[in-house]
Amino acid sequence: MPFAINDVVYKRKEFLAALGVKPELIPSQGVLQFEKCGDNGSVKSLVVKNDPNEVIAMARQYPRIAMQPKFTVRNSDGDLLEIRYFNTQIRVKGELKYSPTYLEYQDNVFTIPDADEFLWFYLNPRNSDSPLRKIGEAYDFHFINPQKIAANKNQNMDQIVKSLSLVYGEHAIDYSAKCQLLKALGQSNVESLSSDEVDSILGTLAQKNPLEFYNKAKSNTTRFTGVIRDALDKNIITKVDLYNLVIYKLNDKEIFSVSKDMDGFDAISDFISNNMDQYYPIILSSLDAYGKKNKLNSPELQKYFPEIGMSNVRLADVDNVIKEKAESGLVGIKHQEFLEEFSKYDPNDPKLSATTKKQYMKFKDEIEAYKLKNEYINS
Repeated sequence: MPFAINDVVYKRKEFLAALGVKPELIPSQGVLQFEKCGDNGSVKSLVVKNDPNEVIAMARQYPRIAMQPKFTVRNSDGDLLEIRYFNTQIRVKGELKYSPTYLEYQDNVFTIPDADEFLWFYLNPRNSDSPLRKIGEAYDFHFINPQKIAANKNQNMDQIVKSLSLVYGEHAIDYSAKCQLLKALGQSNVESLSSDEVDSILGTLAQKNPLEFYNKAKSNTTRFTGVIRDALDKNIITKVDLYNLVIYKLNDKEIFSVSKDMDGFDAISDFISNNMDQYYPIILSSLDAYGKKNKLNSPELQKYFPEIGMSNVRLADVDNVIKEKAESGLVGIKHQEFLEEFSKYDPNDPKLSATTKKQYMKFKDEIEAYKLKNEYINS
């Protein structure tokens, strides 16, 4: 009978019941180890190494745990209870004497071989995992739970995969949304970044704090902030200084004015958020039109225009490419009719004749450039 509450001896089962602790809350499998967490449970004395779920004590100047085998807690009625672990209890001159009088373990990680002694250590409020410890109360050690560590690792990895899926793969958000997310998260000079750089930065953020990244990426507030910053960067929303006022315009139409001392991103974003139905759809459609306008300048379409410089691509340039090919004999004099006819075909169509498919593949670049031109005009 190694437990006593206010000098009343209890068996293990009755001891837990008297404290209101369910037996299933007490670990009973695996190596029963604790790890010292520095002096007085200071969280600042902890350092994370390699994995956020592997917390290793940094405070090597405290290489042992030592205490009397008793602690006090208050029950639900507010009564103070002295909880004691002991091997022997004797009465000397009317006073109860217990042994051992001291418990001590060396090094930062210490194993408790005895199940009853382990139970006392586990219930001790100086253990961060104790069901008797109050929230916010200081602690000196914590239980090393291999199953919990493994579960936390798996949960963290699942969250990383979930967050990275927003950046990479078939479920990733589109490029414009990625740029808006970066802007909302405070990244500067987003317009000058390549698509690979955008993905790389977002991927790093997703792995650094996956849960925070995912929640922010899915947040309406973050998405709204990204859209407004994007509209400002693309001059869809502009502002003009006029004496002590700042006038905001949407597509060159005045929508809002504010004194200079009150100006800032919060001023215009608060105004738009308070007038969502009136202005937000216009901003979204303007950003969409801006994207279509610059579609032919996008890096992924540049492969169709090898003869033209990297900037200022116009529809007329597409015609020039096709015309040059025609004049060099690659297409023939009736190139316009040829391209118009072959743009209707799908080279992967099994019903397409071998001769037609061969002709299509011979002039594939010119035909697909013509298709892109028509798609842009009709978009």
